[in-house]
Amino acid sequence: PVFVYKHLSFDWKEVRQMYDWSREWKFPLMAGSSVSVTFRRPELDPSLGSPMETALSVGSGWVGDGGIFHNLEALQAFVERRQGGEVGVRAVQHLAGDAVWKAAEEGAWAKQLMYAALKRGLKVKPGRPEDVKNPVLCLLEYRDGFRAGVIMLPGLVSEYLVAVKLKNRPEPDATLCYIPIENSNNFSPLVHAISRMFETGERLIPAERTLLTTGALAALMESAYQGHKKIETPELSIAYKASRQSYFAHGVGS
Repeated sequence: PVFVYKHLSFDWKEVRQMYDWSREWKFPLMAGSSVSVTFRRPELDPSLGSPMETALSVGSGWVGDGGIFHNLEALQAFVERRQGGEVGVRAVQHLAGDAVWKAAEEGAWAKQLMYAALKRGLKVKPGRPEDVKNPVLCLLEYRDGFRAGVIMLPGLVSEYLVAVKLKNRPEPDATLCYIPIENSNNFSPLVHAISRMFETGERLIPAERTLLTTGALAALMESAYQGHKKIETPELSIAYKASRQSYFAHGVGS
């Protein structure tokens, strides 16, 4: 059994080879961040097959590949539960600065979700998100037409927040993926999942989730490098079904 913390690699060819080897040689592979399996305040958990309209993850100023990965995978832990199951990502785009807010005006993402997520934060600093210096936005267009995103607000947010808009609810639902600073207890469910895989071969976190988010992250970094160009991702035609029962820690966490 092999576990890789956070994303599988910065290089998509290496990522795909790692995953394919695990399938060819039939060894359990699991990867990912503690944020997607940590405590949720409140314990928001859309049922499998939920009719989702869109979703947004809100995070901090750590906008390099290691930072955004946490937010991407937390987002994916929710959106993979949408109606029809996961089918993969068609295209991504990385935006920064004023382009973030222009994209909202053009309907590429919904501020309503951002405000809903910010209300769940315990340490959000006073101020308007629009006044944040150097915001970063990651847009994801899925192969079934579903759209989601990650917005990073340095100086305003230092937590991991997720908002989901369901078609049958007038307002978005949101939660804080809580990190207990005093004891790093967010790693307890991750370590439990790792030990379970080592002992039994069972994966409580789907490797396909991290495969998809790793590929999306690599494409987003390429988008930033190419001047925030939209990047098509035919390689991310990755379909999988989430488990009927979500795996994450229950309780307040500290």
